[in-house]
Amino acid sequence: MANEQVFEGIVKSFNPQKGWGFIECDASKAQYGSDIFLMKSALNGYCVTPGEKVQFNAVSGNKGTQASNVKVLSPPEDCTFYGEVKTWNPSKGFGFITSPPTQNLYGKDIFALKSEFGQSAPTAGAQCTFKVRTGERGPVAHSISLTQTPAAPAAPVMNVATIGAWPGNQMGPWNSMPGMEPSTIGGWGAAGSMPGWAGGGGVSGWNPAAQAMPVKVPNENETYFGTLKAVNPEKGWGHIDCQATHKLYNKDIFVMRSALDGCTVAPGDLVAFCVTQGAKGPHATNVRSAVGANSGQVYSGKVKSFNETKGWGFIECQGTPTVFGADVFMHKRDFADGAIPSTGEPVSYTVDISSGRAVAKNVRGTGGRA
Repeated sequence: MANEQVFEGIVKSFNPQKGWGFIECDASKAQYGSDIFLMKSALNGYCVTPGEKVQFNAVSGNKGTQASNVKVLSPPEDCTFYGEVKTWNPSKGFGFITSPPTQNLYGKDIFALKSEFGQSAPTAGAQCTFKVRTGERGPVAHSISLTQTPAAPAAPVMNVATIGAWPGNQMGPWNSMPGMEPSTIGGWGAAGSMPGWAGGGGVSGWNPAAQAMPVKVPNENETYFGTLKAVNPEKGWGHIDCQATHKLYNKDIFVMRSALDGCTVAPGDLVAFCVTQGAKGPHATNVRSAVGANSGQVYSGKVKSFNETKGWGFIECQGTPTVFGADVFMHKRDFADGAIPSTGEPVSYTVDISSGRAVAKNVRGTGGRA
């Protein structure tokens, strides 16, 4: 029978793939004589890391005393969750992760971009761990790590001995295959070769052009912030390093000298810019200097909108330099003293652009309505 005493301890170790670890707690150790064994099943969909603080009960299990009813004490934005890739679109590079605790917290599945999986290739049904941040369009998964992928169907076994016995096998198994004669192998498009390869169509009608990944069209009115990495004065182009756009496109943003429009900037300078889709991919437009934009200066504005359910909204940028764009994103965790200003209320705030987008920090209501 479970001991109803509630303990508070620190995760000593935990293996997300194997799903077990130990909790260190002086009070439970005095009572049970050892660290408390922790199973994934007791975490209710959460994943934990060493050093994380938890509350738990202790019960007798097959491996001795183990934790039950474990409650992770970290705030949601610092928590790691177990989940499953519910849907995945490989051509568009995004999908959704489902997880019971994030369903409870956010009321829906969590949007996920391929860039957040690192080198892993996500597929529907894959098991993973992930964190959640609140973006401008709602909760987004990040720091995603696959823990288990769906089993792939077994590949058909080809009998080498049988292949070698094919008729007309003067040059190995390929000689007798239609379209694979010595005269056509090198060309892959000459008479008798496989239709579609460099000659039209494709294998079994596969058309490379039809299979091309759709272009991710950027919002040309959105303002980003990054560092000008380099500009080649002879070729007239360079690149901008920006955390937000790197997550969208998985690369630095190409910039032409013409996009600077006379703005004087040098490699290493902070710049603001927009993104448009060109023939060779996304590139920067409307580039201007943003030096000093992250200075911590206090600005004034008013709450334009706020969604209490989602916990975010926007501030109209009265008195804010035009470099930040029309409105500044704000999240409830950045409200000073936890007070949530209402729509139309004047506020003071600073602006942080380290993420590549302008985000209001230290938001304080200044009283009354504008």
